[in-house]
Amino acid sequence: MEENYFIDAVDTEFNLRAILAGYESIVHGDVLLHHTIGSKRTVTIGPILLRPSNHSAFRKYFIERNNIWMYRKFKKNVQGLGLQTMLTVLSQIVYILFENDKTAKFKSSFKGIVDGILTRR
Repeated sequence: MEENYFIDAVDTEFNLRAILAGYESIVHGDVLLHHTIGSKRTVTIGPILLRPSNHSAFRKYFIERNNIWMYRKFKKNVQGLGLQTMLTVLSQIVYILFENDKTAKFKSSFKGIVDGILTRR
C-alpha cells in the first residue's frame, strides 16, 4: 500500500496498480465488511437525494488530494477516471453545504485540491 495516500483511496490506488500489473480482481458477492463511512444522512432537494458523508475537515483534505493524485497517476491507463475524479471532488464540495463546520471543511477541501494539483504532501 502507498502510505502517502493516508486515509482515502489507499485501496483503490493499490487495486489500480495491481490490475495494471496484470493481476486479476475477483469479486465475491457474499463477503461483507461492516464499518461506518462518516455519519451519513439523507438530504432531499426536490427529486434529488444527497447523502453527505459528514467527514471531518481533516478527512476532506485527503479525499480531495488523494483523488486528484490518483487521477494524475493513472489518467493515461484508466478510462473514465477523469470523470470519476471530477464527480468525487465536486460531490464532496456540494456535501459540505449540508454539513456542520462548513468553513473548516471548505478550507480543508480547497487545500486538498491545491495540494493534489501541485502534488504536495
